[in-house]
Amino acid sequence: MKYTGMEWIVIDTPIQLKEVSAPATPLADKLKLYAKDLAGVSALYYKDDAGVEHDLSGGLTGSGAAGKVAIWSAATILTYDTLFSYVAANDFLGVGIATPLSRIHSVQTGTVGGVNHVIQMDSYGVRNILAMTKANGTEASPTSTVIGEQFFELLGAQYASGVKNSASMDFVSGLLGGGGTISGTSTPSHWRVQLTTDGTVSRSTRFAVTPNTGGGLLVLGGGTQVLTANTGIELAPLAGQAPSTIIRGNAYGTSTFMNYQATHARGTAGSPTATQANDVIGRFSALMYGASQYSAAQVASMNFLSGEAATNTANGTYITFNTTPLLSVTIAERFRIGPSGQWGIGGATYGSSGDIFSSGGSAAAPTWVTRATLNAALDHGTLAGLTDDDHTQYALLAGRNGGQVLIGGTASGDDLTLQSTSNGTRGSILITSDDVLLSGTRTMGTTEKALIDITITVTNTVSTVAGMWVRPTFSDAGNYPIGVIAQPTFAPSANIDLAVGFQCDARMSPPSGKTVAAVQAGTSRIIYSDVAGAVTTGVTHDISAPVVQGALKPGTQIGLNIANQSAAGMTTGVGLNIQDQTGATNNAIFGFGTVDTTAAGAYYGRLPVFYNGLVKYIHVFSA
Repeated sequence: MKYTGMEWIVIDTPIQLKEVSAPATPLADKLKLYAKDLAGVSALYYKDDAGVEHDLSGGLTGSGAAGKVAIWSAATILTYDTLFSYVAANDFLGVGIATPLSRIHSVQTGTVGGVNHVIQMDSYGVRNILAMTKANGTEASPTSTVIGEQFFELLGAQYASGVKNSASMDFVSGLLGGGGTISGTSTPSHWRVQLTTDGTVSRSTRFAVTPNTGGGLLVLGGGTQVLTANTGIELAPLAGQAPSTIIRGNAYGTSTFMNYQATHARGTAGSPTATQANDVIGRFSALMYGASQYSAAQVASMNFLSGEAATNTANGTYITFNTTPLLSVTIAERFRIGPSGQWGIGGATYGSSGDIFSSGGSAAAPTWVTRATLNAALDHGTLAGLTDDDHTQYALLAGRNGGQVLIGGTASGDDLTLQSTSNGTRGSILITSDDVLLSGTRTMGTTEKALIDITITVTNTVSTVAGMWVRPTFSDAGNYPIGVIAQPTFAPSANIDLAVGFQCDARMSPPSGKTVAAVQAGTSRIIYSDVAGAVTTGVTHDISAPVVQGALKPGTQIGLNIANQSAAGMTTGVGLNIQDQTGATNNAIFGFGTVDTTAAGAYYGRLPVFYNGLVKYIHVFSA
């Protein structure tokens, strides 16, 4: 042992310590190094001057690497992860990346432990707060931010052909549109959300919240105009895009609907008092931009007003419509719907009972016209060719004793009837154009389904009832008469999947406990009645050959197509049912033209059939 100074020693030979009991606490600024038994094995300890015992027998093991963050793999063992790194030159910390590119750079591929959260913050009993501050200058000498400068941004980026940066949420100094000043007593800011439209790679503002005079302004749609009025929400369409729908509310289910509602009370929110007569309780209004500014007040509006001092059992209201005349800035009331549904012109001018609403033309307001004035101007008895008559319920077309009459009735549910009058010989009622009894041309709307729609309710109990009965009689010598022709023409302006010339839908709706024994959607038969002459051949149903005109022909032509006649739950489904033919001299189930007789063999010929997309043959044997 060598003494080499008063405060430190150098020992160049091994030191062997005898196991002892833990010594007492040493004096201040002194340590006691000793050995004692630890589960049958000698262990090295020391006590600091506070009397705290420290175990030195385990030592410190493990290894590390330059630029990597040390990780304790056990109580006394250090290790590291190649993707948990630190760049001292930039103070960059990387999690999941060997070479971080920002102050904290986290990368995750796939899921870890069943989740794919890159950053997760949990708190219990306290708030989760993510606080970030921004200043110019340095940490030791910070300076103020400037108007329009981002001081926080949350960026969502997606890659596509090397391009990223798709959406962001940020906080920006100043008001939306660039207003405000930054100082020690003024730090205005706004929050915005930016998205990228389809077909572009540039973000634009779609949602913003900014302070406004007297309150906050919520801007939806990308606008930047901050109105000087105390506006709560601004809906602004994107520049260059038509605002086809600014607000839409969707509702689903029975008795479910969207409700846009205004409320009003006098007093305060904490102590409201009753709404009084003529208080505006809701308004929908508009401003317009002039040469250099928006109009100072509304230029058009629809107002909801209280018709009386409100109580719990009295809530009368009325609605006014207001516009501004041309070359003016003064708005005025034009129409009013009163508490009882009265219609007022120019305010509460409801007119007198029985008055008639009369237009004033394109440049003047309408007025009320008394019934006496209207009757004096429109008395049909003063018109040439007509005489006075009582037209309360009917209109005579050629005098009461002849011609036809149009009967309407006085009740809202009365029918409108056009009929022949009570002459001994009544004539037909025709709607005619040349040789067509009933005709017309009309462009169908998007909600219409039929040019002629006849609904008939049958309440009698006779054995045979027809909803519509067409019974033409042909008595002339003209050849090839046809009872009914349905000849629609299909000339669509775009591709359609199916065109049907004639369709008969027999809808079955028997009530509970009632049964329809047999249903026939369509029935055709020939009735031979009073045949004094002769009928050579009777064909109940004839499917004629198609008439192909022009160069274009269909790829496939089917004379008769029978679709699948079965459905789940049915007992029997038959595609084609032909009953036995009896009574005639020649009885047959099928009749065919000339069959294919070219094949030799024990059969007479063969019938070509189209089976599973291919032409096959059914053999026909001789008798």
